[in-house]
Amino acid sequence: MKLWRLTKSLSGAIGNRATATIFFAVLLCIINSNSAAMSEKIQEKDVSNKANSIALSATMEEIPDDAIYIGDRKKIINPKCFDFKALISATPEFKEIKKRHLDEGHGKYWIYLSKANGRVHRQIEDFAKENDIQFVCTRKFLLPFIRKKAEYKDKDDDFLIENFDVTSQIIGKTDKSLKEKERHSENEPPSDVEKS
Repeated sequence: MKLWRLTKSLSGAIGNRATATIFFAVLLCIINSNSAAMSEKIQEKDVSNKANSIALSATMEEIPDDAIYIGDRKKIINPKCFDFKALISATPEFKEIKKRHLDEGHGKYWIYLSKANGRVHRQIEDFAKENDIQFVCTRKFLLPFIRKKAEYKDKDDDFLIENFDVTSQIIGKTDKSLKEKERHSENEPPSDVEKS
């Protein structure tokens, strides 16, 4: 039902309901294929045990497939989680949506949101690769599961977030790389100026 409303809103901005429907279908296919392909690549890596790694042998049937970004629920080692809304809100594309005061009825809103979504997926995948993380899912589902383990039963949310959530690390890394890009672009002459 929500997809139908979004299609209807987007069709007003694009001018054609069929084009809007195709746009959403292609977007969903891209998101699903990118997540699945990267998940398979990361699963193939050899896992090194880290100090804060825990092996969770129980299956996680209560976690929906779309909440798992990387990994397999049957083999959970060194699990990490993130706050998707916080990651989206930190992207330059989402900041542009806010700056321009775009709403869901505007076509540019969906374009920027799609780019922000793609950026967040890449950030999560890159961070997982760089840090040898084999399982990543949304915070909403991982923390309750971790809390079921005896050693974490009495721990508060702050402790669990500090030990399992990588949102702030991903945002910090992204902010650093964006500032670095800005610094490099300021030092380079415009492309139409010849270098001597």
